[in-house]
Amino acid sequence: MKLRIGTIGLVFMVLFGVLVARLWIVQVATGDVYAAAAASQQIKPVPSVAARGEIIDINGNAIATIVREPTIFVDPSFIGAENLEALIQEIAGLLDEVAAWEIRERFDAARPNTVFPLKDLPVSVEDAYFILAHRDRFPGVDIEWTPVRSYPLGSVASHLLGYAASPSKEDLELFESVPADGTVGRAGVERSYDEYLQGIRGSTRLRVTPDGRVISLDSVVPSQPGATVQLHLDVDLQWLVQNALADGVRNSQLTELDDETDEPSTATSGAVVVMDVNTGAILAMASFPDYDPQGFVDGFSDETYEALLESHAFNNLAIQGRFPPGSTFKGVTYYAAWQEGVFAFSGSEQTPEGVININSESRLDLPSLEDASQKQFFGHCNNVTADIHEAFARSCNVYFWEVAFNFWEEFKGTAKESVLQDRAREVGLGHTTGIDLPYEISGVIPDRELFTEWAEEGDSRLSSARLEPGALWNGGDLLNLSIGQGAAIATPLQMATAYAALSTGKVYEPHVVFRILDHAGVVLNQFNPTLVRELDLTEGFLESFRADMARVTQSGTAADAFEGMDHRNATGGKTGTADFAKDKFPHAWFVGVAPIQAPQYVVAVVVEEGGAGGRIAGPIARAIMQYLLGEPVDPIIEDGLIGTPAPWEIVDILESEDDALAAGANP
Repeated sequence: MKLRIGTIGLVFMVLFGVLVARLWIVQVATGDVYAAAAASQQIKPVPSVAARGEIIDINGNAIATIVREPTIFVDPSFIGAENLEALIQEIAGLLDEVAAWEIRERFDAARPNTVFPLKDLPVSVEDAYFILAHRDRFPGVDIEWTPVRSYPLGSVASHLLGYAASPSKEDLELFESVPADGTVGRAGVERSYDEYLQGIRGSTRLRVTPDGRVISLDSVVPSQPGATVQLHLDVDLQWLVQNALADGVRNSQLTELDDETDEPSTATSGAVVVMDVNTGAILAMASFPDYDPQGFVDGFSDETYEALLESHAFNNLAIQGRFPPGSTFKGVTYYAAWQEGVFAFSGSEQTPEGVININSESRLDLPSLEDASQKQFFGHCNNVTADIHEAFARSCNVYFWEVAFNFWEEFKGTAKESVLQDRAREVGLGHTTGIDLPYEISGVIPDRELFTEWAEEGDSRLSSARLEPGALWNGGDLLNLSIGQGAAIATPLQMATAYAALSTGKVYEPHVVFRILDHAGVVLNQFNPTLVRELDLTEGFLESFRADMARVTQSGTAADAFEGMDHRNATGGKTGTADFAKDKFPHAWFVGVAPIQAPQYVVAVVVEEGGAGGRIAGPIARAIMQYLLGEPVDPIIEDGLIGTPAPWEIVDILESEDDALAAGANP
């Protein structure tokens, strides 16, 4: 018995020694480690949302800003599984427009034991205060006044701005710093400058009891708002441009374009670019139809969203529109002819003043001309004697065909066979311009190499692009290109870049953003003009080309559109009527420069299926040039949008009326 009792006592002594040793290790040897672990279990981090940076115009007017709205935040640690369904029903009952299943989906998608927001729910201020006043009914629920994107000017510059929304799976992979419950730019400037606009999230650390009750505030790391992005855009000019474009499209719908059927055009869309020719700064950019980016914040109705999709309203036609440039391309052919010393001529010497006689019997020795309809070729130029100046002003196809034919005869099969295409690429066609906006298309300048590639790939564009059957690249294809037809594709921005280059001799990279400012107004980054290349142009060419652009608006194909304008002699440009499909009205183009004697602005206009360039695109450009040159803007159509107050002007009017009423004025 004594042995047994002694053994038991020894075991207890050993166990007691182990316990003492363990207590010494926990409390003394590794006490600091365990103390830190215990402390960490008592700290609850609560992230705070950073305000997205503002986007402002050149004059400091806010186009995209931030408003503070109540957002429901949920802390799962305060909600037992048995209380979850009841809480969901309470929230759904408070928010009349939201079904319980929608709220349940948000709970299911949240990470376990992590505070998360119930984003995109219509929480009013009254709802927020009700939750705060009845916490017992909403365990684990709190309200935070979170920064939310706001577009106070509605559809103004919507395509250029783009929009911000919840990140997609691809966005999260592309932008590692963007949280899943954050926002990311999805288009336009919002996308291109997302890294600047994104703020830095902060965090509030709360000291809590093991059961989750808050004891005290441990620390606060404030969030940092995103930077302010300032554009070259002028919202007053932008408003005028959008209204002129909308009125121009409507004008096309009201105008009888087909002399045989008296049918109006089928135009429903178009685009405009206004750019500083000396820097590449984008002063205005519009695409029609447009949309209100606020819909991506507040939500579109199903009907509205479907209508916007059907009308392709989300496409920025200024940089994504695929349009044959038509006769606006003749500016490039003019440039190539001058640089190569190859003109249309009937004598022995090729000079810009060399003339050809154009009449209904004019033919060139190529099958493509025999096969094609001649009506469009002689519409402006039948029975005339034209040099390059008259041909440009009156848009004589046959003259520019003759130039291209001479190129073909002189250079075919040599290293200079693509001289016209090379000149087009020099001025910014056939490739992206490098503008600081996403999703710009490159356009197409066809040549033998491209047609060979299309043939090998079985590309359907080959058969529809060519006038002349047979070999993959013939003289007829070059003639087609010389007047901007066939496979040639350009965007309004590319044509604006080309005419800016042809009127100044310099190719600038177009850019939208002027500078980046921090939230205190300190400049973080200022973007200087980027000169891509200088063209080898003589003063003689520049004077001739500017003078011939002026002839277009004063006595040529745009004379009717610009008649009566006060500063008409300060304008110039080129019209284009671009055929693209059988039984479709052509695209209406105008690309103009002002003041023509000392170029400062280039304006590129296209109305899709609008008809004649001078008749439809010309009046749009005229209205914009009137504004740029400081004269009153004439309406394009009766009861049109030109002259209507802008959204910010309406606010000013209402505020002035309130002030007047407060002062005792008669309502």
